[in-house]
Amino acid sequence: MKKRKNIRRAQPRKLNKKKAPLSIQTEGQNTSGESLSLQEPTQNPDLLIKKEHELNQAEQKRKEEYAALNTKYHFLMAEYANYKKNNIKKLESIRKYEGQHLIYKILTSVIDDFDRAVEQELTEKNLLDFKKGITMIYNKLKQLLKEVGVKEIDCTGALFDPAIHCAVDSVVSKEVPPEHIIHVIKKAYFFHDKLIRPAEVIVSQKSPIKTLEQNKNVNG
Repeated sequence: MKKRKNIRRAQPRKLNKKKAPLSIQTEGQNTSGESLSLQEPTQNPDLLIKKEHELNQAEQKRKEEYAALNTKYHFLMAEYANYKKNNIKKLESIRKYEGQHLIYKILTSVIDDFDRAVEQELTEKNLLDFKKGITMIYNKLKQLLKEVGVKEIDCTGALFDPAIHCAVDSVVSKEVPPEHIIHVIKKAYFFHDKLIRPAEVIVSQKSPIKTLEQNKNVNG
């Protein structure tokens, strides 16, 4: 029989209990070891009332500031709405009466002269004078249009330009080179730098006989 070995069991270590400081011991227990109940210190009621009063004042101040800003916002929105409405009315008035200055000049410098010319009785003796008077009125009107920025473009004999000219017909011409303007039906007009009416023109074209001869020469 084998002898059993004596096994020593490990003894649990004893925890060293540290003594709590005197201040802690006195809070939780008295000198005799009896536990004492912890009580929260009572707050001063006057201090609570003061804090509550300060909070109410701060809340009231925030409400007053919000009300003031809200009133100011609505006032600015109403003022902007009135400003926008007035500007729209001004723009409509400007667009409606923007040609008033030119119309006044045409009435006083052109229409009045036309009225006097129409009231005249035409005879063989005053026919030439009547034509001169109409020519003068016509030149006045052109001068007024020039003063406001209307410019007439002379297209006779010019090379056809589709950006300015509108060809209504084309004819064969020996005097005018091909793709050039032979006759102007309606003149072109610019307002400052913008074309407001293209010219209606008749353009010269190549002779069909020459065109056939050129085609034969090319085909060999």
